[in-house]
Amino acid sequence: MSTAQENRPQNDRLPFLDGLRAAAALYVVAHHAMLEFWGPDRGMPTGAFMHAVARLLSYGHLSVNIFIVLSGFCLGLPVAKAGGVLPGGLRAFFRRRAWRILPPYYLAMLLSLVLIATVVGERTGTHWDRSTVVTPFGVIGNALMLQDVLGGINGQINHCFWSIAVEWHIYLLFPVVVAGWRHFGVVRTSALWITAAIAGQILLRDTRLAGLYLHYIALFCLGALAARTCYSPGPRARALRERWPWGITALVFGAGAICACAVLPWGQWARNFAALDPVSGLATAAGLVFLTRSPSHPVARVLSTRPAVFLGEYSYSTYLIHAPLLQAAWLLAVRGLHLGQVSGFWFVMLAGMPVILLASYLFFLGCERPFIVRRRNTSWGKLGEPASVSA
Repeated sequence: MSTAQENRPQNDRLPFLDGLRAAAALYVVAHHAMLEFWGPDRGMPTGAFMHAVARLLSYGHLSVNIFIVLSGFCLGLPVAKAGGVLPGGLRAFFRRRAWRILPPYYLAMLLSLVLIATVVGERTGTHWDRSTVVTPFGVIGNALMLQDVLGGINGQINHCFWSIAVEWHIYLLFPVVVAGWRHFGVVRTSALWITAAIAGQILLRDTRLAGLYLHYIALFCLGALAARTCYSPGPRARALRERWPWGITALVFGAGAICACAVLPWGQWARNFAALDPVSGLATAAGLVFLTRSPSHPVARVLSTRPAVFLGEYSYSTYLIHAPLLQAAWLLAVRGLHLGQVSGFWFVMLAGMPVILLASYLFFLGCERPFIVRRRNTSWGKLGEPASVSA
């Protein structure tokens, strides 16, 4: 075995990735459950304990950051292992992406429309209200994955769909990034994309195109760079993965992201996503390199447990359909059982969450798993086809 092979991670299967997806997806569901009752624009609970709980659950956006970096990492792995090219070529890449992402998305869109027409279409003053305004233009825009470009329809049908469109557009750019790596160098190309993406989002911050979230291109590139660092046979990548303190780096940037959340008012934090999100993106990318190289670390072992991996395998389905189901749970708690805000919140969390996860798994079995493409005879297949923001 060569020195390069000895210094590269040996596990093709990285189960902690599924566990990390599961943790991020569960936090998103809990975040949206909290927003059914409170929110920065609708007031927060007054009791000290519940105020702390609500504040702790206020940062679901960070989970989307993790999803984007994870997606870049998963799609960067086969490129790194194939010597810097897209396995199967450009056409195969887009065919795999479309087959993996679009059928569950369209079926979730149909389910959301049916639920709005029958169960959760009433405006109730909750976070779900923005999704109940459905127009023909909004349906067409969501079907074409343009809800991030056409700001007036963002949130229609299902307010979680915005990130699917953002990531779909990143997929369109990924082959260009890979070509740049090959022709102009990994460092130079990545630095250009990351700088341009963050600068572009800052310039668009107060415009109708702010929903493009251009800085997510930077986070996606960070994930892909982490994959190259883990698996590239080049001497620079080998030296970097061996000598850099990846665990400490992840802790430092993770602490920075947490401090920003704790110190900044929510509105100010949200207004500066383009500047703050790369901090959590760097923490996630560094953490992925560390855990890939240290599969026996306690964090990797916890994320690799069977329940965590199981939840992570259908996290894309959970992300797609949990929002209207949360509204149905809110209606049951507040309208059906006449619970107050605090007791209603805990009802949704403790009783509604398991039902939502079960429904998501059933959706996965019928609407996602049939479209999962796996190449079982290759290392790429052992990693599986990653889905969108949740897988």
